Amino acid sequence: MNNQDDNQGVFGSFFSRYPSHPPEHYYGDIVRKLFLAGGIVLLITIPLDTELLNFYLSVGVITALLLALFAGFTSPWGKIATIGNIIIATVVFLIFEYLALGRYATVHNLYDVVFMLRQLLAFIFIIAVYFSAKTLRSFLHL
Repeated sequence: MNNQDDNQGVFGSFFSRYPSHPPEHYYGDIVRKLFLAGGIVLLITIPLDTELLNFYLSVGVITALLLALFAGFTSPWGKIATIGNIIIATVVFLIFEYLALGRYATVHNLYDVVFMLRQLLAFIFIIAVYFSAKTLRSFLHL
């Protein structure tokens, strides 16, 4: 055994299949943070948005869990996870932008807390769509 093998330890051969640096134009770390932030904001929104409380108790909690799972699976070498990130971020963006516009149409108040929370979630996930797409573009060498 050479000195390099000794430094890798028991799991050295498992982890050595991945390059030591992420690919150029990899933005998964940003997407991961956005997903976690979005999940936290979503959980904070549950008790404040009484209009959609039943929606949040079922779909909202499951969505927060899915966001945490996809954040955990995001990797510089995971093309499938990146595609999943794009799909999840797009769907969540569309849902919360629709809900935000619906709330605004009802209350006609830009400073309504529920409207602002829904809009914040839409902002978080449109940014996640952008960075996920940039990462996928890098994987596809476009």
